[in-house]
Formats: sequence, C-alpha cells, structure tokens
Amino acid sequence: MAAARTVDVLSGALNAAPTATALRRGAAPAALAAAHTCTLTTLSRHETSGAPTRVPAPTLTVSTATALAAALPVRETAPPSQHNPPAPSPQPPAPYR
Repeated sequence: MAAARTVDVLSGALNAAPTATALRRGAAPAALAAAHTCTLTTLSRHETSGAPTRVPAPTLTVSTATALAAALPVRETAPPSQHNPPAPSPQPPAPYR
C-alpha cells in the first residue's frame, strides 16, 4: 500500500510538470506519504488482537510529522526571475512646459 501511495504522489507531480525537477520536488511528499501509510497499515494489522507496544509510538510520530509537513509552506526552487519578473522601472514625469 505504501508503494502505491508513493507512485500516486509521484505521478501527480509528473502530471503537473513532466520533468526531473517535478520528480525531485515530489520525492519528499511521496516519502512522507509512504512512511505514513506504512506505519498506519502496520498498526491496523493489529487492530483486533492488540498491537505490540513498539508499534503505536512510531505511528503517532510519523502521523505528526506528516501533519506538520503538510502545514509548512512550499519553498520555491526555481530562480526568482522565472516567477517574479522585475517590475518595469517607473518613467520620470514629463517636464512641464
């Protein structure tokens, strides 16, 4: 299941922009989604019989890290000139005649 989530997130990144940059930008969110899904799947396997004591703490830690990472703003990786072209310089006022 975790591998499927990883592929899903990476394919979403490639749909946005099919480049190596999109894969690099999608790698961290894909890894977080995979870790989150893996720990939740591991915990859910023990739902009815009771989980070993070593399972809930990592699940809570990864879930918290995933929530915090989702709340952080996305940092731009492209040069500023591509996103924010410089504003044109203001023209001096015409002289009064």
